[in-house]
Amino acid sequence: PQVTPLLLVAAAWRSGLVLASLAGRSYLGLGPQPPTPEWGAMLHEGRVHLGRSLWPTLAPGLAITLTVGACVLIAEGLKDLFRVRATIEED
Repeated sequence: PQVTPLLLVAAAWRSGLVLASLAGRSYLGLGPQPPTPEWGAMLHEGRVHLGRSLWPTLAPGLAITLTVGACVLIAEGLKDLFRVRATIEED
């Protein structure tokens, strides 16, 4: 029972890191190949259209940023709620 709050905070924190890592790998072409929808791949494909329109790049970039930010905020909120000390290694 005493480990559960720490695990919840760690899971919320790491989920944001994993999402950012997967998006980065997909952007570099090391993730799932098209037609699998991936935010990093969408960012990579949107570079071609950047001169004509921002939306193909801006939409997945904002989605990644907002989702990772939400994971961090949830982790911080859980840390405050459960009064967990900063024992999680923050990379």
